[in-house]
Amino acid sequence: MANNLYSTADDQQEITLVDDALLMQKEAFVNDPYLTAQTRIDDLVKLKTAILTHQEALISAMSKDFGCRSVDDSKMGDLMPTILGINYAIKHIKKWMKPSKRHVGILFQPAKAYVMYRPLGVVGIITPGITHYFYPLVH
Repeated sequence: MANNLYSTADDQQEITLVDDALLMQKEAFVNDPYLTAQTRIDDLVKLKTAILTHQEALISAMSKDFGCRSVDDSKMGDLMPTILGINYAIKHIKKWMKPSKRHVGILFQPAKAYVMYRPLGVVGIITPGITHYFYPLVH
């Protein structure tokens, strides 16, 4: 069995931090559950800007965490797929949010039917340390 470098108190502190972050996200969702496409795009642009602005600090942290990881590996394996995923989401978000038409039976004519996709809540994704840092954003 591997030695745990952290105490139970350290583990509990991390659990509390995750719980607090999820609680803040849930409160934000309750306050504004149906964001517009433009709001989502603005948030994605802010995320992309933050990643690019702080990329040196992120790369340094990844190198320290992995024990001397190459800058190119971090850029190609973590930052670039994340930025490309954000760009893809920005390009397609309006299409994804567009209501989807459905067939209406003849008895209900001239009615129209469609499905409006709506978020149901907040999901916490915890990935193992060996996966990419930004895996939840890319997939």
